[in-house]
Amino acid sequence: MPGSADIRFDLARHCLIPKLLPPWDFGDGATSTDPSVSHDDAAPGTYDVTLTVRDEAGNTNTVMMTVEVRAVSPKATELLAAIQGLWVGILVLLVLLIIVGLIALDNYRKSRPPKKAAYGTALAPHGALDMHVLPPPPPAPPTG
Repeated sequence: MPGSADIRFDLARHCLIPKLLPPWDFGDGATSTDPSVSHDDAAPGTYDVTLTVRDEAGNTNTVMMTVEVRAVSPKATELLAAIQGLWVGILVLLVLLIIVGLIALDNYRKSRPPKKAAYGTALAPHGALDMHVLPPPPPAPPTG
């Protein structure tokens, strides 16, 4: 929600005296007596949040904290969605580029003439089932 701030605090985790009833004042007219609180400020602004604790003897202490709630532009959510969409588009293009590259490499390998082996024999293309073996070359003339 634009301009919303969720304030959470768990006094029960930090308080040594479990019988305290802390009255919270969130500065916007809302209060709470729960030791664990969560509060949403609906409008941007500066709020003075106070907590008053009272022990069993009746002694009190008040602590105040100023909370600033800023407005969040609704365009920020749209911008984040657009950025995520761009990332998806980039990944799709990258996958397509890899596929096209693999197809081009395969076509290049198929279009090359077969390599020549020693003694003038031709190597069969990859995957060929019928290979013809040429006879060995004639012996060299005697030297001497």
